[in-house]
Parts: sequence; C-alpha cells; structure tokens
Amino acid sequence: AAICSGDALAPLPTTSTNGINGTWSPALDNTTTTTYTFTPTAGQCAITTTLTITVNPLITPTFAAVAAICSGDALAPLPTTSTNGINGTWAPALDNTTTTTYTFTPTAGQCAITTTLTITVNPLITPTFAAVPAICSGDALAQLPTTSTNGINGTWAPALDNTATTTYTFTPTAGQCAITTTLTITVNPLITPTFAAVAAICSGDALAPLPTTSTNGITGTWSPALNNTTTTTYTFTPTTGVCATPTTLSITVNQKVVPNFASVAPICSGTALSPLPTTSTNGITGTWLPALNNTTTTTYTFTPNVGQCATTTTLIITVNPIVTPSFSAVGAICSG
Repeated sequence: AAICSGDALAPLPTTSTNGINGTWSPALDNTTTTTYTFTPTAGQCAITTTLTITVNPLITPTFAAVAAICSGDALAPLPTTSTNGINGTWAPALDNTTTTTYTFTPTAGQCAITTTLTITVNPLITPTFAAVPAICSGDALAQLPTTSTNGINGTWAPALDNTATTTYTFTPTAGQCAITTTLTITVNPLITPTFAAVAAICSGDALAPLPTTSTNGITGTWSPALNNTTTTTYTFTPTTGVCATPTTLSITVNQKVVPNFASVAPICSGTALSPLPTTSTNGITGTWLPALNNTTTTTYTFTPNVGQCATTTTLIITVNPIVTPSFSAVGAICSG
C-alpha cells in the first residue's frame, strides 16, 4: 500500500508469491515513489519484474491567519479542517489573554505534518494623562485632551464642571486595545475672609493697621488707605491664587461733639456760686477746671470724660466787684 513520506517500509519478500527467489534493487526509499526491480536468482526459469511503491509527500496544513485581538476579546474556535483539506485537532486550549502559539496535529492516516498558528493578543493599555492642577470654583477649565500621552484616542464624560470637584471618565475609541481611565479635577470652594470687627473711634483717634491675614487664613491687601476722620468701608482683596472672594469691613468714625452749657449770670464778688454741672445739656459728662472762684471773673474749662467723642469747651463767669456808693458833701446849714 502507498505510504506517507517517512513512514516505515517492511523489507520486500525475496520469494515471490509463485515461488521464485531473487533480490530487489534499488534499496528501499521511504521518501519518494520508487519502482523496484526483482531479479530472480540464476537457475530459475523466471524473468525480472518490477514493483512500484507509492510514497505520498507530507502536506503542511494551511490556515487563514487570525487577526490580533485585545486581551479579553472573544476568540472563535479554530477550524479543525485546514484550507487544504487536512483534518485534525488543536492544542493548547484557546487563551484570549496572552499571545499563544497553537499546534495543529493532523488526524492519523493523512499524509500531513503538524503546523502552528500564532494568535497575537495585545495587552490592554491604560491611557495616561497629565494631572490637572486644582482650580478655584468658577475659574476657567481648559478642555481635556482627546488623545492620551501614550497615544490613545477617546472621549470624556461628564461635561466639565468648574464649580465642584469631579471625576471624569475617558472612554477609548473602539478598535484600540485600551481600557477606560479616570481623571479627577479638584475645585476648591471660594472662601470668604473673616476679620474681627474694629470698634468705632472718635474722629482723629489713632487707627491700627488692618491685618493682612484673615482669621481664617486668607492673605491679601486693603483699600483705600485708612482714614481716621470719617466712617469708611474698606475692601479686602485676597492674594492672587488664593481661593477666596473679596470682603469689606466698615470702621465707624464718630465726629466729636462740643458740650453745651447754659450761661451763668454775672455775680457780685463774694456771692455764692452753684457748682457747675458735670453733664452738658447735650449729654457729655466731664470735669471743670479750675475750682470755682466767686471773687474774680474766670474762664472755666470743661474736659469730657474718656471714651466720649467730645471736645473741651469753656465757660466764663463774670464776677463784678462790690462798689462803695459815694456822694458829694452837703454844706453846713443853720438850724431851721
């Protein structure tokens, strides 16, 4: 029977089926179809004859290439019949997670050799993006890049939001061996700087410089310049880059009041003087200097008590000297 190239060949019989002895030539060859000649041993009434042994060449099974896949993609079962008609089986089992070379073993009885088929499984790439620096609520946000730093195209969701910290998801375009990834953009809320209230002052009183750091840690500057003569609202502007809003602080400047007193009528030297009132008619309390003097005209100074927005004032009490009446002399007269 025909054999496959390389199969074992049993030695040809040296005695024919009809009893003729002899030898064969050439030597057996299990790699190619060959016609062998039988030469009968001398002395026998026999002629030479031939025998052809067909040696079928070994066929290499052929298969269509399998396109590369991404790790985890579905893999269709490999065909068990080659494109040139060889049946067989594959090993190892299909693996859709790593590049693998599969071996096809033809079914016994076919003049075919094993063959291999490699299926490339590309690993899934994680798209990478540069971090986006934190922003302050309301700041402008540049559009996120649609191509990653390692070359993956795709789209982002949800839409950009410059008012709240948000995690955005990048979905690669189909057909790329890439997985989704995320990018978080921190949006810091705007802080309102807080400051301790400044107590009202009297016009002209000293004003301490306003603090350039708020009680909640915001640095910045004030405008306009301090004015200790009139009530003013000052604006605090946070330092650039600090997530804070401007704020205001009003400092009340009370104008100084002139204490009012009723005038005191002139007196005669030595006449009793009532104590001067220590509260003005417009409500200012204070003290007088010098001490009352009922013997001479004197200007008294009223000094308001501390803590009142009031100025000193004066009051003059006129003291008239006592006059001795004088008359012209009356000449002497005679009785009657």
